[in-house]
Amino acid sequence: EGSVGHTGFTGSAIVIVPEAQATLVILSNRTYPRRTPPPYRHHAVTAAIVEALIAA
Repeated sequence: EGSVGHTGFTGSAIVIVPEAQATLVILSNRTYPRRTPPPYRHHAVTAAIVEALIAA
């Protein structure tokens, strides 16, 4: 609640949490043009990082 974010096709992400005065930028290089999921779940990794940021 109160945060804003955006994810990109290649796994990059930005999250801004004004209440915590925090910004998170994840730069990654998942390969294109394969649309099948990678062997790891980058969305799960990104979500875990964002949750840790919000909890901090």
